[in-house]
Amino acid sequence: VQSYDGEPRLTAEDPALLVFVSGQIDLVLRRRLAADALRERETRLRLLLAQLPALLWTTDRELRFTSTDGSALATIGLRAGDGVGRSLVEFHRSTDPALPAIAVHHRALAGHSGSYEQLWAERTYSCNVEPLRDADGAIIGAIVVAIDVSDRKALEEELRQSQKMEAI
Repeated sequence: VQSYDGEPRLTAEDPALLVFVSGQIDLVLRRRLAADALRERETRLRLLLAQLPALLWTTDRELRFTSTDGSALATIGLRAGDGVGRSLVEFHRSTDPALPAIAVHHRALAGHSGSYEQLWAERTYSCNVEPLRDADGAIIGAIVVAIDVSDRKALEEELRQSQKMEAI
């Protein structure tokens, strides 16, 4: 933008314009780098959730699924995102508020953590339910992590049986 052969080509106003333009270029580059970093974190999070050896889901205040993730979905015949928009009542085919899955989700909507066990596809899952909060701390639903505990339960049963045999 400046030549040192002959007369200077910049006027007195040009440095201010160059500072403004370089500031705009810097702003665009920073936004681009931030967007790229955000995309990379989102991709990493999606991969992590897809490979998580558990079930993970969220519901809204009406107990409609808002997300479903985790590699354990395949063990119960589902894919990530399946069931989104359906209600927990529909999924369990019960309106009984005493059903552990429904009762614990309602407790989470009231601000209390809880857990229950659920049998799916001949596997037992321990479901831990927490209130899902927005940035201001308001409860907007529930978040659940369900871990397959079938092997642990089988080992516990074997231990009980062996203890019974020892007692005899």
